[in-house]
Amino acid sequence: AAPKPSAYPILATDYYVFVDTSSNSAFTVKLPEADSVTAGSTVLVKDVGNNVATENVTISRGDDGTDTIDGATTKVLSANYGFYKLVSNGNNAWHVVGNN
Repeated sequence: AAPKPSAYPILATDYYVFVDTSSNSAFTVKLPEADSVTAGSTVLVKDVGNNVATENVTISRGDDGTDTIDGATTKVLSANYGFYKLVSNGNNAWHVVGNN
Protein backbone atom coordinates (compact mmCIF):
# COMPACT_ATOMS: atom_id res chain seq x y z
CA ALA A 1 0.00 0.00 0.00
CA ALA A 2 1.12 3.56 -0.61
CA PRO A 3 1.75 6.08 2.19
CA LYS A 4 -1.56 6.89 3.85
CA PRO A 5 -3.28 10.19 4.68
CA SER A 6 -3.79 11.49 8.25
CA ALA A 7 -6.13 8.61 9.18
CA TYR A 8 -6.51 5.23 7.55
CA PRO A 9 -8.82 2.28 8.24
CA ILE A 10 -6.71 -0.81 7.49
CA LEU A 11 -8.58 -3.06 5.08
CA ALA A 12 -8.85 -6.83 5.44
CA THR A 13 -6.93 -7.03 2.14
CA ASP A 14 -4.00 -4.89 3.36
CA TYR A 15 -0.87 -6.84 4.23
CA TYR A 16 1.49 -3.87 4.45
CA VAL A 17 0.66 -0.32 5.51
CA PHE A 18 3.53 2.08 4.97
CA VAL A 19 3.24 5.29 6.97
CA ASP A 20 5.05 8.56 6.34
CA THR A 21 4.60 11.39 8.83
CA SER A 22 7.41 13.52 7.39
CA SER A 23 4.92 15.97 5.86
CA ASN A 24 1.97 15.39 8.19
CA SER A 25 1.21 15.42 11.87
CA ALA A 26 0.76 12.28 13.92
CA PHE A 27 -2.06 10.04 12.76
CA THR A 28 -3.97 6.83 13.38
CA VAL A 29 -4.40 3.58 11.52
CA LYS A 30 -7.34 1.44 12.60
CA LEU A 31 -7.24 -2.36 12.46
CA PRO A 32 -10.16 -4.26 10.99
CA GLU A 33 -12.29 -6.07 13.55
CA ALA A 34 -10.47 -9.27 14.49
CA ASP A 35 -13.53 -11.40 13.72
CA SER A 36 -13.85 -9.89 10.23
CA VAL A 37 -10.62 -11.56 9.07
CA THR A 38 -9.41 -15.14 9.09
CA ALA A 39 -7.47 -16.30 12.14
CA GLY A 40 -3.80 -15.92 11.32
CA SER A 41 -4.30 -12.89 9.08
CA THR A 42 -1.38 -10.51 9.45
CA VAL A 43 -0.72 -6.85 8.84
CA LEU A 44 2.56 -4.97 9.02
CA VAL A 45 2.55 -1.24 9.82
CA LYS A 46 5.92 0.29 8.89
CA ASP A 47 7.36 3.81 9.15
CA VAL A 48 9.00 4.82 5.87
CA GLY A 49 9.37 8.55 6.55
CA ASN A 50 11.95 8.53 9.36
CA ASN A 51 9.84 10.98 11.36
CA VAL A 52 7.57 8.80 13.48
CA ALA A 53 9.69 9.41 16.59
CA THR A 54 8.46 13.02 16.38
CA GLU A 55 5.03 12.43 14.83
CA ASN A 56 3.80 9.12 16.26
CA VAL A 57 1.43 6.72 14.56
CA THR A 58 -1.28 5.14 16.72
CA ILE A 59 -2.54 1.69 15.79
CA SER A 60 -6.06 1.31 17.16
CA ARG A 61 -8.53 -1.54 17.48
CA GLY A 62 -11.49 -2.14 15.19
CA ASP A 63 -14.79 -0.30 15.17
CA ASP A 64 -16.65 -2.73 17.44
CA GLY A 65 -14.65 -1.38 20.39
CA THR A 66 -14.13 -4.78 22.03
CA ASP A 67 -10.99 -6.09 20.33
CA THR A 68 -7.66 -5.84 22.08
CA ILE A 69 -4.10 -5.52 20.82
CA ASP A 70 -2.06 -7.65 23.22
CA GLY A 71 -4.52 -6.67 25.95
CA ALA A 72 -4.50 -2.95 25.13
CA THR A 73 -6.71 -0.74 22.98
CA THR A 74 -3.83 0.85 21.04
CA LYS A 75 -0.15 0.50 20.21
CA VAL A 76 2.05 3.48 19.32
CA LEU A 77 4.66 3.34 16.60
CA SER A 78 7.34 5.76 17.77
CA ALA A 79 10.71 4.45 16.50
CA ASN A 80 11.98 5.89 13.23
CA TYR A 81 11.78 3.21 10.54
CA GLY A 82 10.05 1.02 13.13
CA PHE A 83 7.23 -1.42 12.55
CA TYR A 84 4.52 -3.49 14.19
CA LYS A 85 3.54 -6.87 12.78
CA LEU A 86 0.18 -8.02 14.09
CA VAL A 87 -1.79 -11.23 13.69
CA SER A 88 -5.53 -11.71 14.28
CA ASN A 89 -6.93 -14.56 16.36
CA GLY A 90 -10.05 -14.43 14.16
CA ASN A 91 -12.24 -13.65 17.15
CA ASN A 92 -11.57 -10.68 19.42
CA ALA A 93 -7.87 -9.85 19.48
CA TRP A 94 -4.79 -8.85 17.54
CA HIS A 95 -1.40 -9.99 18.78
CA VAL A 96 1.96 -8.32 18.25
CA VAL A 97 4.33 -10.87 16.73
CA GLY A 98 7.09 -8.42 15.88
CA ASN A 99 8.08 -4.79 16.42
CA ASN A 100 10.98 -2.42 16.84
